[in-house]
Amino acid sequence: MDNMIAFWERQINAVLPDKPDVIVLPEMCERYNGVPQKEKLELRDALGAA
Repeated sequence: MDNMIAFWERQINAVLPDKPDVIVLPEMCERYNGVPQKEKLELRDALGAA
């Protein structure tokens, strides 16, 4: 889960200097390439996703 949080922090921090009104993330933003299946399942459990 720490890897996923760090990934999105980097992505969001990259656009914050532009002072956007809105930042839109994918509905299932915890899914991205390179995350082991076990970590994906742990993350979904932590988020309460089905």
